This record gives sequence, C-alpha cells and structure tokens, in this order.
Amino acid sequence: MKRTLALLLLAGSVAGVLGLAPSGEPTTYTGLTSASDTRKLGFDIRGVISKVEVKKNQKVKAGDPLISLDDREERARLEYYKKRANTDLQVAEAEETYNIKKIDYDKKLSLFNQNKVATEFEVKTAEAEMNIAKIKIDQAKHDSEVATAEMLAQQMRVDRMSVFAPMDGEIADVIVKPGEQVDESKPVLQIVDLDPLYVDVTLVDTSVVQKLKIGQAIRVRYGKESQWLNATVDAIDTEADKRSGTHPFRLSLPNPEMRPGGQKVEVEIPSSAMADAKQ
Repeated sequence: MKRTLALLLLAGSVAGVLGLAPSGEPTTYTGLTSASDTRKLGFDIRGVISKVEVKKNQKVKAGDPLISLDDREERARLEYYKKRANTDLQVAEAEETYNIKKIDYDKKLSLFNQNKVATEFEVKTAEAEMNIAKIKIDQAKHDSEVATAEMLAQQMRVDRMSVFAPMDGEIADVIVKPGEQVDESKPVLQIVDLDPLYVDVTLVDTSVVQKLKIGQAIRVRYGKESQWLNATVDAIDTEADKRSGTHPFRLSLPNPEMRPGGQKVEVEIPSSAMADAKQ
C-alpha cells in the first residue's frame, strides 16, 4: 500500500512539472494580450499640420476625423473648379445657337427648292453654320466633362489632406503638433484595434497544441478574476520551438470593454487536449 501511494505521488509530481493537470481537469497557462491591429497613419501629400482632433488613449470610431493639413489654398482651388464644371449655361447657349442656325438653313433650303430668292451658295453657307453650331454643342459638353474631371481630382486632393480613423480603436500615439510640416515619409499618429484582443501563448507543450484547432473555443480570465471569458484559437505557429518543446499559438478575445493590451491572462487548455497529450 505504501509503495502504491508513493508511486501515485511521484506520478502527480511529474505531471505537475510537465504542466499536466490530473485527468479530466483543464490546465491553465499564461498568455499576454495585445492589440489585434496596429497602424501608423500618415499623409501621402506634403503640408503643414492644421488640426489634431485626438489625443493619446482616446477611443475613436471608424470614420472619425483624426488630423488634417492646412487645406485653405486647395479648397479655394476646388471652388474654382466647381464653378468651371458648372457649364450648363454654355451648353444651353450652344444648343440655342444650333437651333437658330438650323431654322435658317431649313428656310433657305426650302426657298431654294421652290426656285425662289435663296441661292445655292446661301444654302451651303447656312448648312455650314448649322454644322459648326452643332460642333460647338459637342465642344461645350466636352469642356464640361473635362472641368468635372478636374473638380473631382481636386476634391480627391482635398480629401487626402485629412486622416480619418480606419477602424474602431484607440489612439496609441500622436507624433506631430499643429504647425509642424510633414511629408509622405513621416507617420503622424498610431492607432490600435483593441476589439478583439490577441492573446499570445508560448509555453505550451507541442503535443498539447497539436490537439487544438483553429476556431476552437478556449476560456481565459484576467489575473485572478473569477469571470472566465470565451476566446477562440486564431492562429497556430507553423513551427514549434524545438529547444523548449513548446508551440506558440494565438487566441482572439472579444473586448467590448476596450481593455488595454499588454496584460497577463490565464488560458485554460481543455482536458481533452491534455489527456491526449499524456498518451
């Protein structure tokens, strides 16, 4: 009996060293949270910073204005292009001119066919003037299309002078201040996506990780908090660490409370994976 008890105690001790829980019980490991997306934003155009709408650690929604360049000159140019693009009057004038020339041509052609006052030269002249008037309609419409294209191009340039949040997240850093000159090579701020968070787990035995599947539910909790949260396996490294015999993997953890990254959490490995790893 004493020998049997000693063997059981020894087996339990070895299991503890390997990080294996007693059969049927899950085992916890330590994971570290991080933002699921980190982006450094900047301009693809040179200019002087006019407004900084946000500050570090501020929560933002996708589409929120973040920072902008001084765009007064470009906006004035945009108004000029808008007025040029409004060529309805020019097209209308060309169409009315054509109508008049056509009436004159039709009248002279009718008179000529009746052997009356109009001569062949007058008919040909009226026809040419009518055709020129028709060409001017096409020219007015072409000018309108060109002016509209110029206006749209200028609108795009103005839009490039403001940076908007590409996602819901938190401002991790604001790198510039109003009045500072920037170019295409200089990031102006950094934004992170905290929902979901990633949980990186590195010190789990390879034989255990091999039993996990992408999308599998895994429970985690912050520190010693009583509430367990549901995460899912998001990625498993293509290679294990041969020296340590461990295999890094990553979880995706919903984070509607927008908790910051960089926190340690307990990661509960299902008992089924642990049991398979023992075999």
